[in-house]
Amino acid sequence: MPPNIPSKYTQRQVWLPIVLASSACVAAVAFYRWSTKKSGPDEKPKTARKRTAVLNPSLSLSLPADPTWTSKPVPMEFMDLVKSVRSEYDLHVLVNAPNGQSLALPCDKVLVYSNAQGRAMTQRALKCQLHVELIFVDKQDWIAWDPKDELTAYMDRLNQLAMVVGKMLVVLMPADPAPNAIALRDLERSWEKHALSHHPQTYWLDLRQPSWPGLQDVLRQERLGWS
Repeated sequence: MPPNIPSKYTQRQVWLPIVLASSACVAAVAFYRWSTKKSGPDEKPKTARKRTAVLNPSLSLSLPADPTWTSKPVPMEFMDLVKSVRSEYDLHVLVNAPNGQSLALPCDKVLVYSNAQGRAMTQRALKCQLHVELIFVDKQDWIAWDPKDELTAYMDRLNQLAMVVGKMLVVLMPADPAPNAIALRDLERSWEKHALSHHPQTYWLDLRQPSWPGLQDVLRQERLGWS
């Protein structure tokens, strides 16, 4: 099995490391928190400050084509994530629902898609300031996949999306085995060869060990950039 980090990606001058093993995942989140921390403004007398309304940045959270997610109750950790960030972001969740069966989530909007092309069109139309592309990976390193999709086409669509959003996080998350799947190593190879991996505002995160709490922490740190 190839290393978990595409070699070309590691050569980029980025502040966010790719996590290789379970023990390193927590360290990655900790480094992310440190490297994205911004210096606060100089303290000024309260009388000199103007009160202005702060609009929440927009966030699109895209779930992969995995029918098991719409056929059983939503995992509690994912629900906690949605609840924690909905007050900090204008949150849109994209859900694969080929039969029209969606998820009941406490967010600004749940958008359903039935195929890969529809998913991509919706994501580009939203033009969110932050996009999170979730990749569900089981314990055997197989990822949930749309059997009608193709890896190169998928990367091309993500590359188009990266050009219209402010920042993109491609995030590996733990999940149960999906009915349709491809090997994670194939996705990594495709990522390594594609121009998307060199986009300055696109980052690959392996958060399988810290899981949803780890992603929650990352999104909180991102939110500080808009404060």
